[in-house]
Amino acid sequence: MSAATHVNSHEDIGSVSHWLRELRAGDDQAVEAIWNRYYRRVVELAIRKMKVNPDPAVDGEDIAQLAMHRFCTNATLGCYPNLDDREQLWDLLVVFTLNRIRKHLRACNTLKRSGRHSQIFEFKKTEVLKDLQTPEAPTIMADMVHTWLDRLDREDPTGELKQIAIWSMDDISGSEIARILKKRKSSVLLQIRLIRLLWEECES
Repeated sequence: MSAATHVNSHEDIGSVSHWLRELRAGDDQAVEAIWNRYYRRVVELAIRKMKVNPDPAVDGEDIAQLAMHRFCTNATLGCYPNLDDREQLWDLLVVFTLNRIRKHLRACNTLKRSGRHSQIFEFKKTEVLKDLQTPEAPTIMADMVHTWLDRLDREDPTGELKQIAIWSMDDISGSEIARILKKRKSSVLLQIRLIRLLWEECES
């Protein structure tokens, strides 16, 4: 093996693209690698965006853990077949983090009105894949979602419709999806409309 080939091979093993491929294959080491590379950045982002926090019991680290957990779980399930570079990954982590902050703020407002106290839900990164191996995982809702996503795969073999649908179910807006995919918002909204029509067919 030449020196150049050895360097390229070494860089590929340590690259984000390589980790994403391994993550989709369910590799624990890929989860660890992505977590180590991005967790602190996600924490810092969450702290910057939560300058006004009605419930300091939930801080930037809690938000980052939830965002990273959701991404790693979805990626392991094969939800992002076209995600293959660091820019797309960071854009997606930003969206997950901002959505988590919005949900936290909405929950704070709801709890404030009801007079209830919030709870802290801790998550450990080693549990990401374990959650997918529990015997109760296959549920009626999971079967329904699988049917819906399978319909999108038949309609669009590229996987883009499926990816847009998954992001929509994660409360990611059409504008945010358009930014991630570098497409016009109007085009993404048309795709979301098509997804709804296809899923209505599944229920008819």
